[in-house]
Amino acid sequence: MKPDKLTIVRNWILDKIENGYVGGGEKLPTTREISESTGISLLIVQSAVESLSNEGALYKVPRHGVYVNKNWRSRILQRNVFLFDPKYELPYKQFLTEELAEQLPHLRIVSGFHHGMFEIRTTGWLQAHHDEYMPMTDMFAAISGNREQFAREPFRACFVDNKLMGIPIIYSPWLMFYNPKLLKDAGCEMPHENWTWNDFQRSINLLSNTTPSDKILNWVPEAFYWMNFIFRNGGKIIKNDGTVAINSPKTLDALQKIRSMLRNNHIKYNPELNYFEEFIKGNSPFQIHPREIIPIMNNAGFEDWDVAPLPAFENGCDRTLQATDIFCVRKECADTASAATLAKLLLSEKFQNFLAEKKYGIPIRLSSAEKSLDKNSGKDQVILKESTKLICGYNLPSTPLYEAVVIGINEILETDCDIDRKANELALMTKIFVGLSKEKESRTKQHNANSYEFLYAQAYHSEYG
Repeated sequence: MKPDKLTIVRNWILDKIENGYVGGGEKLPTTREISESTGISLLIVQSAVESLSNEGALYKVPRHGVYVNKNWRSRILQRNVFLFDPKYELPYKQFLTEELAEQLPHLRIVSGFHHGMFEIRTTGWLQAHHDEYMPMTDMFAAISGNREQFAREPFRACFVDNKLMGIPIIYSPWLMFYNPKLLKDAGCEMPHENWTWNDFQRSINLLSNTTPSDKILNWVPEAFYWMNFIFRNGGKIIKNDGTVAINSPKTLDALQKIRSMLRNNHIKYNPELNYFEEFIKGNSPFQIHPREIIPIMNNAGFEDWDVAPLPAFENGCDRTLQATDIFCVRKECADTASAATLAKLLLSEKFQNFLAEKKYGIPIRLSSAEKSLDKNSGKDQVILKESTKLICGYNLPSTPLYEAVVIGINEILETDCDIDRKANELALMTKIFVGLSKEKESRTKQHNANSYEFLYAQAYHSEYG
């Protein structure tokens, strides 16, 4: 299916912006120049410019022309499809681009925008930003057909207040990928099903003698990384009942262990380092990541790797965070028909089987998952077993709280601050935030109830006098 002429012009303009030919605050070519370059009538070009101006990507200056908004990256355009950036090329990006060209040619996968009307996001992002998206409970019911053809458990990560806020397309447990040769050369014991945090520490200490500190481990100061260790130690940030547990003994113990591991071995986040590339080159012994890393290794022809569960903690919890690619739709969406078609495409056998072939995560469609996982593979057996231990609740249900907690925990892990004092401060801040949120929610419910009673009374008096 070919895109309409309005879409062609919009994409021509957006390509110029995203590829840097016209920067923020700079003047766009005139409508006549665009018409000559695209071979499309001046009237349609004007309509395209008008639509992009209405959506905030462009702005007009009377008698001077049309300019690119300086903040164009943060604008949310109705036809944009945004894919989260995992620091590597998503293996389904090209496939999805081709499918959109065939089924939804008016939609466009973006490369420079920070958002889209249609997005594929991660677990923690959706839970923290859920109020930005529309509920998809009814949409999933309408397009899914027999729900038994999809894995059930991964959907739990997408429910907020009993509403499905996104549709998962793949999921995976977090895992420990490792290079057996590098571990053997350093005299380390190989990770195994029952290996522990102490085993992991011994390996890290030995590797510090043979491997540069920034290449031992793909340390990233993000919640999805350190939250795994907090959970596995039996700790929590906020419990399921809303109780704040940042300063609980189990959480404090986990924070102390993580910080000691980082400090004793001089492990720091290096934003200049491509951790995936270093692992694939055979320069890095450990890579903590979900199954989504496998296509990268396969594409590079890298075979000297194995996988194990994340290390266990004594008296801890044998659970692992769920990593999920989730399809979300912004609540400002004016084209729910396209949203439903895109959701159906992502859940289709064709798309899910492509994910299976690439071994990207575990496809949400059960028949595709069976194609993706080899029951005779020891590596896949580890992944299958860990996928039965998933936990999906970050319990950080708003953007400001999520960001504040991440900043606070990273400060604990990366500085010399007193852990107990800082955790108590962070816990107090979180309690106040949660309390205010509950109070606001209560006021909103009361307001809605009062509004309902008022409207009901109006209707009653209008009907019966």
